[in-house]
Amino acid sequence: MEFSKNSARNLLGVIIISLLAVWILFRTDSFFETVRTVISVITPFLIGGCIAFVMNEVLKKTEKGWNRLTKNSSKGRRPVCLFISFIAVLAALSVIILIIIPELKKTGVLLVESMPAYVDQLKIWSDNFLDFLSHKGIRISENAIDFNNLKEKVTKIVMSGGGDFINATVSATSSVIGVIVNVFLALAFSVFILSGKERLADQIKRLMKVTLPEEKNSRVMHVLTVANKSFSSYVTGQLLEAVIIGVLCFIGMSIFRIPYASAVSVLVGFTALIPMFGAFIGTAIGAILILFVAPVKAFWFIVFIIVLQQIEGNLIYPKVVGKSVGLPGIWVLAAVTIGGSTFGIIGILIGVPLFSTIYELTREFVLVKEERL
Repeated sequence: MEFSKNSARNLLGVIIISLLAVWILFRTDSFFETVRTVISVITPFLIGGCIAFVMNEVLKKTEKGWNRLTKNSSKGRRPVCLFISFIAVLAALSVIILIIIPELKKTGVLLVESMPAYVDQLKIWSDNFLDFLSHKGIRISENAIDFNNLKEKVTKIVMSGGGDFINATVSATSSVIGVIVNVFLALAFSVFILSGKERLADQIKRLMKVTLPEEKNSRVMHVLTVANKSFSSYVTGQLLEAVIIGVLCFIGMSIFRIPYASAVSVLVGFTALIPMFGAFIGTAIGAILILFVAPVKAFWFIVFIIVLQQIEGNLIYPKVVGKSVGLPGIWVLAAVTIGGSTFGIIGILIGVPLFSTIYELTREFVLVKEERL
């Protein structure tokens, strides 16, 4: 029996896959260790690719401004615009950190200093409550809670907690070098991609052209084009939505005279980059900041954010992000819900652009089928 080249190739593939399956079956630990090693090695490059994709949106805006100022001069455009884009993003992140971190530190110090006073206030409320019950004929032992002992324990816990935090921070420095190396590799890889993105795209197209049949190559390129458009539009819309909710939060907090308006608004806007539910993370941290300065206003801050989140989730987000990716509002909500429940934070982040890509490809498929009827 004679084998053709395709048959021999298929047989070789079956043998290799079978051997690999047997090796995985009997060396499971080694397999997963190998997978972890591979993931550890490629993680900086994956992160670099994600950074490049996001920074590309900033770079395109910067190059548009360069073209207007220099009348489309290409001399030095890419390196200068790339430098300006990274500096702008790093400056924005630095401003966010410089606004939020000092307030968190101030709140931590205030928590340590105020805890004994809060326990004393709790004792006063307890005494008043016991007096109220005694007038109603209900007797409870006043020694049921030893507030002096409670004050000592709470203070000790807060102080030791701070010490534990410092110790944990010190112990974590052992991995700082590794983190710095990974960050450097990711940034260097992202710069490499962005500096020659047109050449890289051309190389990928040429590789696909010589390895795939013309029809499949055309289809794959179309899918990649739709996906790139959806993800690019999503990044732009998400950034715009974060700015909008941050500004609205600052205006509302300023009107109601809630403390830490600037710091909390920046925090809420920054965490709003996590679709739909991110602002609640900023709300939790912001409420803690406000709680130790004005407990009553912390309550009203939470109420205000709940109302703002309803407006943002039902009006702003579907209109801004949904419109930017061409996805109806109901599908935006479905994408975030399904993505989050299936893959967690990663699912929330990629759910909307992924649904948008599927939605657009499905719409095109339906239109083609309808035209053939």
